[in-house]
Amino acid sequence: MGKLLSWVVLALLVYVAYRLVVVSKRRAERARAAAQTHRGDEATRPGQAVGERMVACAHCGVYLPATEALEADGHPYCSPAHRTAGPRAGA
Repeated sequence: MGKLLSWVVLALLVYVAYRLVVVSKRRAERARAAAQTHRGDEATRPGQAVGERMVACAHCGVYLPATEALEADGHPYCSPAHRTAGPRAGA
């Protein structure tokens, strides 16, 4: 009788551990889905990178992220030196 009770308790522990793993995976999936839904326009398909708008320096033409560009007179520049130099001649 004691061995049977031990097997029942062991089986119960294995089942409880299995359920805990399943529940934690479901919670993680729900949290991931909720985070992706809350991102709104930034939500992308799996594997697709989220990009940033790129702008060309008015002096040298090098492209850089708009958030890193320096602005002067409505033109983006890549460095303070190019901002001081202004737009390239003939542009």
